Amino acid sequence: MKKRLIAFSLVLMLILTCFSPIAANAATLTWPVLRLNSTGANVTALQYMLNYYGYPVTVNGTFNQSTVNYVKSFQQAEGLSNDGVVGTNTWTALTDVLQRSSSYNANLTRAIQYLLNNKFGYSLTVNGVFNSATDAAVRSFQTSMGLTSDGIVGPNTWNNLIAASSAFNATQFWEDRADDGWVSPVGYTPGAITNGAKFNSSRDSGSRVHAGTDFYVSNNYRSYYLNHNNSLTALDTYAKTFKVRAMYDGVVVQISTNFYRGTKALAIEHADGTVARYGEIGILSGITVGTIVETGEEIGWIAYHNDVNTSNCDGVHMLHLEVYLGNSPEAIASGNPRFAASTALTNTTSHSYYYANVPSSLSPAHYERRADLIDSTGARNLPLN
Repeated sequence: MKKRLIAFSLVLMLILTCFSPIAANAATLTWPVLRLNSTGANVTALQYMLNYYGYPVTVNGTFNQSTVNYVKSFQQAEGLSNDGVVGTNTWTALTDVLQRSSSYNANLTRAIQYLLNNKFGYSLTVNGVFNSATDAAVRSFQTSMGLTSDGIVGPNTWNNLIAASSAFNATQFWEDRADDGWVSPVGYTPGAITNGAKFNSSRDSGSRVHAGTDFYVSNNYRSYYLNHNNSLTALDTYAKTFKVRAMYDGVVVQISTNFYRGTKALAIEHADGTVARYGEIGILSGITVGTIVETGEEIGWIAYHNDVNTSNCDGVHMLHLEVYLGNSPEAIASGNPRFAASTALTNTTSHSYYYANVPSSLSPAHYERRADLIDSTGARNLPLN
């Protein structure tokens, strides 16, 4: 494996200096305008804020006449034009700086928790307590928006909570990655995706769901083994023709030597902070934790399962691909969000996910993975060359 000093310096610089996993514009966003008959999460947050300032409006997500009246009262008290319309000046007056351990801010905290849950896919309890879970979610949100991840909800964080639009969009994520030059993780045309290979498909009788997307090898390894004099040596040579590649520039941060049925896995943190785990593979000699890889560089192959020489094996083999944004609370709490990716990608206790939702038909199933897991299906649309 070639060592590339320039590439290493570039990636190391990105690892040490870039805190956001997705390029984001941290400039002030245009505040939304709310008025009579507006509805939605921002209206609910507004009503929580008004309650914080002593205006006991009912929190129902509808900008009704009662809300208009309380907004006018607040505006008059703040020396603003009391027109009952919430725009830039009113939003600015409503927002207050919050951080963990603040004890006076229950309704403002509820506003934050509600916005994180209903606009950005978090799973907090809306209880008005700025606890460790809320702190971690705020830091995660700040990272994803390109803000300083300090857990303090100041003007910029309020602005992004209220003015940014909705939740993570996996389709847009993969379209952006294709535009950035990412390539398919496999050097072959994968077989058609089946229900069992899909992200979110049921596992273990519905107790958990599939955390990755599978890239099938069209040919059956078991049949190849049987048709070549039961030779594992021949099968090994054949398997190495189904190459696995780095989707983008990055550094290897984790290697698992026993991932599934004798196969291996490795995780690569890309230069943009995202993390991909390539499972059910064999790994090229010379690749270790810390190895720098480039876009499209071969890192391994689709390995055969250790029971391929028995009738227990159906012969179906694949790349199992998982992708993470790189901004989970576990990573942030460690103080080193980049290389913390090398730990706890598998988290059997996690039931809260920021960017991926378990189908309601399978609830309370979960992925058994870290909270920043995303839908990796879009990687199937990346170019093969």
